[in-house]
Amino acid sequence: MRKLASVQRVLSVDPIEGADRIEKLKVLGWQLVSGKGNFKPDDLCVFLEIDSVPPDTTTFDFLWQPSPKVDEHGAPIHQSKVPRPDGFKLRSKRLRGVLSQGLALPVSILPEGVTPTEGLDVTEVLQITKWEPAIQAAAREIDGTFPTHLFPKTDEIRVQAVPEILDELRGVECYIAVKMDGQSLTFARYNDDGVDTHKVCMRNYSVKDLPDSPHWEMARQLRIFDKIPQGFAVQGEFCGPTIQANRIGLKQREFYAFQVFNIERQEYLNFRDFLHFCDIAGIPTVPIEWAGELNETLESILAKAEGKYPNGHHREGIVIRPTVERISPVLTAFNGGGAARTSFKVINNSFLLKIGE
Repeated sequence: MRKLASVQRVLSVDPIEGADRIEKLKVLGWQLVSGKGNFKPDDLCVFLEIDSVPPDTTTFDFLWQPSPKVDEHGAPIHQSKVPRPDGFKLRSKRLRGVLSQGLALPVSILPEGVTPTEGLDVTEVLQITKWEPAIQAAAREIDGTFPTHLFPKTDEIRVQAVPEILDELRGVECYIAVKMDGQSLTFARYNDDGVDTHKVCMRNYSVKDLPDSPHWEMARQLRIFDKIPQGFAVQGEFCGPTIQANRIGLKQREFYAFQVFNIERQEYLNFRDFLHFCDIAGIPTVPIEWAGELNETLESILAKAEGKYPNGHHREGIVIRPTVERISPVLTAFNGGGAARTSFKVINNSFLLKIGE
């Protein structure tokens, strides 16, 4: 589960040129702007990541209240409090030319009895939820929750949350795949008590096989269940018209595989086996940009995420994985236990600023 809110250490505090009231902080691998004097280096803070949705409480309502106003005599004008706007979330912003991603608050906001220790996940304690895009499927199309007992959901952690992953992978053969801006889609074929079962899933739901389902229509267009053997799940990005904002600019809907999961063995295929599987099955994959020994800093990997799709729109970013599947001690520790696959994403900051995220 993503740590949307956690207790973290302020690594540095730096001035912003031309700004008297704000300064720049570094928390984990994130850069953010805070009020001047709010924190000193080495202070603990409650850090909220972008995409966090705070509850509509007095602790957080300063985020959406209107700016104070005064009358012609300089006296404050009373303004009624407004509720949290629909769709509110923490976004990437530029303040005085400085990129700010996330929110740092004093640990005093924690409820009584919660001891602030570095790395403590306080997402549930503070009732923070994750912003999710609108479900791009009719309610009648949803067939149930995502079957995580069969294969994992598709989700990647952002590199800024665990910058130590770059040190863990230094010198390890990895590959970089372009992150296609669309909707996560899984096609799975497996044996269910002797029945050859076909399943199509979005990020959080399985989908009914309806004649007008765009997700099943993609499966039929690809003839996916004729191509993949029983016991495998192909996971990828569903892109094109009416999906997200179709920022790639496709004329028709397309599917780009980014991983294959062996359901029977409960493991992902290694990189070259994944490419071979998709080549034999005739399934298109996401563009592979590079493969080799990884030797990157946070700054250089963020630079690699920059770029544009062929239509000129800022691309969403990149995903990095080792060519041979492995468990990550860093990610396992960050998740609080439970073996974590080595895989992470680097979102293009130009993309986030362009679309207001």
